[in-house]
Amino acid sequence: MLSERALHTSVLLAEKYPGFLDAAMPLACSVVEIGGRNRIFRKVLIDAICNDSGYQNGEYKQQPAALRTALGLILYDVSSSRRMQMLDPTRERADAELKSFIDSRIANLDANDLLYAFDASRDYDPSGKLDQIKAAVMWVNSADDVVNSPELGIAKEQIKKVKRGQGVRTDDEPGQEDFGWYLNFESSGISHCLVLLYRPDDVRDGATWIGRLERSRGLIGTILGRRKHGIQESAAEAIHRILQSSSLIRDVRWYFHEDFNRGDGHGAPSPSAPVST
Repeated sequence: MLSERALHTSVLLAEKYPGFLDAAMPLACSVVEIGGRNRIFRKVLIDAICNDSGYQNGEYKQQPAALRTALGLILYDVSSSRRMQMLDPTRERADAELKSFIDSRIANLDANDLLYAFDASRDYDPSGKLDQIKAAVMWVNSADDVVNSPELGIAKEQIKKVKRGQGVRTDDEPGQEDFGWYLNFESSGISHCLVLLYRPDDVRDGATWIGRLERSRGLIGTILGRRKHGIQESAAEAIHRILQSSSLIRDVRWYFHEDFNRGDGHGAPSPSAPVST
């Protein structure tokens, strides 16, 4: 569940009805009072609409002009800085992207609905009851999330209150080297790396992808062959849950490195399941 939906469904529901959920995976969210950059962004958006003369205290006959400003703020808030620069490196491209984003959404947007959505979090703060959650929780935030940035340290500290909680921090996007694609992430405070060794040319045919889970060890550790040692089971389980959550991925199998290289067995359906032979 992403952002507000993650807050409501994965966190608040798990707190209010501890026995209702078996597991929850909130994405790109926080579990403390809405403050700092997040609240300022919301307040600017709310004031832009409410201070528009066309808003008429919510009794407007047509959408206020500030609704376009609000949509522009949303694009700015939810986008990755690095990716935006890569996709829109010129003034013309950036202006065109902004106009396209607004024009494609404004016809189906209502100012009062948008105000409610962004102001409803004003009294949100589930941090005091996280220890009451019984469900297994895997909380994932990415490095390029400007609102819930891992550098704030909120997720790292708050996940400790959840009895069956696990925090995962991912890079802003996968990297690429000669050996394939890779994604660095943290699980339970320990750095790991998922390497995709095969990327099919045409995924429409349902081609097989092969990945390898390693520890992130740096140059010296890599030279000494330490990337295969100390891999946490929680890291494998985190990757497995993410893969299983996608409707585009099927037939996930897990192997020990040596078994796969020898072509032994048929793997296991999950990291914790016994390997079939």
